[in-house]
Amino acid sequence: MTLAALAAYLATASRFVLGGDAGEYATLFTHAGVAHPPGYPLYAMWLRAFPWPASASPAWGASIATALLGVAAVAVLARACVAWGASEGAAGLAAAAFAFSPLAWRLATEPEVFLGLALLAATLAWGVATPRLAGAPRAALVGAVAGLSVCHHHTM
Repeated sequence: MTLAALAAYLATASRFVLGGDAGEYATLFTHAGVAHPPGYPLYAMWLRAFPWPASASPAWGASIATALLGVAAVAVLARACVAWGASEGAAGLAAAAFAFSPLAWRLATEPEVFLGLALLAATLAWGVATPRLAGAPRAALVGAVAGLSVCHHHTM
């Protein structure tokens, strides 16, 4: 499922500025700076951390960086479903339903902050339910991810 999402997102990643905030994020991909308020610091740092995707334009590079966030969100969502008791098959179906929903696909193939938020939300869901973590490690993970989530986007 994760590989299918990766292939689909990379194949359909926007090569051009589509409108909205895409131009601003394409600029942040190539130049350091701060986005419009609230600044989206995690997303801005993510874009600056990945100047390496071979791209013909800053818009395409920012789209590829965003697609990687989308793929990570799909993978962590599947793990969260399993942690909450779903079978591997059901978790795969849930991840596929998310990955290939029109909204998630669109947000994963153009520069936008929301797939980073989906990744953080899926990580919270996994961290709360995973049997591998308990006590202080779970509290530290959930607290750190919750704090990062709130600083990433105010809708969290």
